[in-house]
Amino acid sequence: MGHFNSSLLSPIGHHRTNHIPKSKGKRSKKRKRAEGKAEAASDSHSKEAPYLGEPLPPNEPLPPPPELLSNLTIGLNSTTLHLEALSLQSLPKAYPASLQPSNTLAPPSKPTPHFAAIFVPRDEQPSLLHAHLPTLTVTSSLANPHLPQTRLVGLPKGAESRMAMALGLPRVGFVGLMENAPHASALVDFVREHVPVVKAAWLDEVRAGVYLPVNITARSTSAPVKSKKPNEKGEEIKKGKST
Repeated sequence: MGHFNSSLLSPIGHHRTNHIPKSKGKRSKKRKRAEGKAEAASDSHSKEAPYLGEPLPPNEPLPPPPELLSNLTIGLNSTTLHLEALSLQSLPKAYPASLQPSNTLAPPSKPTPHFAAIFVPRDEQPSLLHAHLPTLTVTSSLANPHLPQTRLVGLPKGAESRMAMALGLPRVGFVGLMENAPHASALVDFVREHVPVVKAAWLDEVRAGVYLPVNITARSTSAPVKSKKPNEKGEEIKKGKST
């Protein structure tokens, strides 16, 4: 699955490598700023007239990125925000606004696309980073009950490096694939056939609306009673006082 996914993402990496300049970090920006100031100072001392010839030809427009890029979320933050927006849409229409927390996301202006699958590499990532994804995967799928539930796909070790190379990025942690993404139907069908859906039993019980009484299990056990050991220090003190 990792090789299949990499071949699907490779056009995005080719576009990024050939048409988007790579970032060289803040140090490079500071160095260029210093070089620009030095060139401006040298130009101010020069007595040559400015160039007044024909204008340079405009730069050729960049080719548009692959259509698949607009159907992906790359990274944990963008994927989580997309899931949260879907989960907000899944709230019942009669949900009281007064019960919503103050930090709830604002409703989006247009429906958020459904996730077909979310890919999570397992290359030495702490589980704390993606512990919230199973619950959000279930709640976000409720926004589109007519579509298959979002699959949470764990990729084997080594998949992260292949995905990063395919996307032209130094590192890739999480990738979300939206429903009806171009050229991804074969991958989505394969995932839905071999990856089971995420289940949240406690969420199903809440949605059922049935009162569940407290179930307290009491067990009677027996153990031998241990005899108390005499306090040797206390006995010595009493003997000293009596003498």
